[in-house]
Amino acid sequence: MLVSLVPRADVVGDVGTGDALVPIALIRAGKARKVIACDKSAAALKICRRNLEQYGLCPNELGSIELREGDGLSPLKSGETQVTIIAGMGGLTIAEILSRGPLDVAGLYVLGPMSHRKDLRLFLRAAGFTLIDEAIVRQAGKFYEFEVVVPPPGDGVCVPSTAERMRERFPLMLEGEIGVLLWERRDPVLREYLVHREEKLRALEGRLRGTSRAEQIGRLRKELLTLLSKWDFR
Repeated sequence: MLVSLVPRADVVGDVGTGDALVPIALIRAGKARKVIACDKSAAALKICRRNLEQYGLCPNELGSIELREGDGLSPLKSGETQVTIIAGMGGLTIAEILSRGPLDVAGLYVLGPMSHRKDLRLFLRAAGFTLIDEAIVRQAGKFYEFEVVVPPPGDGVCVPSTAERMRERFPLMLEGEIGVLLWERRDPVLREYLVHREEKLRALEGRLRGTSRAEQIGRLRKELLTLLSKWDFR
């Protein structure tokens, strides 16, 4: 899913590349002429080099993947990539990386938070990013979501001057609980997630019964049920 969300580009960056499997997939899928795979861990880059050898890449493919050591977006230069991926880490970490910038290293970002998806959405909205696309998948009983976004204009993160502009660029549903574009498309995996989330909240509400936290959970659970009741209406 992550690779499918990346548009064809001359150069793609991969921040926190880990095992370098994403760059390998991008090159083999013909999505990029070159991938710059970045990681702040020298040990991780050693694993990358080993994987590049073990996956039987031809010389041209090997030459298309460049490994760089560094934290966040710092290994990349201004305008060096058309698309940069930040995935496989928590949403709070992704937000922190974006907040440090520099954001002008890419014109488009593909984000794959492993947790704290709501926090990331709230950050992207407040920082003035534009939402282009979303996706959700279920694997081994867990749900993973992806956002494709355009950074705000300027050299760094900037907060839009009006709330209306924020809504236009990055709309929210249920204060960031679910993706707006996923809802508009009625993505079937989103429906699975809504059912799963409501069941989890029901159980948590029962354990915390009688507390203010239980009341908050109850309100959110009812909002999710209301959405489910409207699923077949567009």
